Amino acid sequence: MPGIGINQSNLNERATALKDASNHFEVRTLNPVDTESTITANQNAQRAFEEAQQGHNHFSEQLAISAVEIKDIGDRFFTIDEQAANIMQ
Repeated sequence: MPGIGINQSNLNERATALKDASNHFEVRTLNPVDTESTITANQNAQRAFEEAQQGHNHFSEQLAISAVEIKDIGDRFFTIDEQAANIMQ
């Protein structure tokens, strides 16, 4: 009889939801019309847009990694819980 009480299906569902959410982040490119101006403000805007897209991509990657880690921790707890229950029998 497990003691920690890992709800494996709930954990898997939540980890899958995080992974799915990470798939909806898309890096976009700047509209070519927005690159035609050479004024400093436009160059700064282009740089800020690129940095935002990099941050967007990084967040998506980290979300996917977190989903895997959450599932892995849940699996480890489940295994430990089963082992502890077997020892107590």
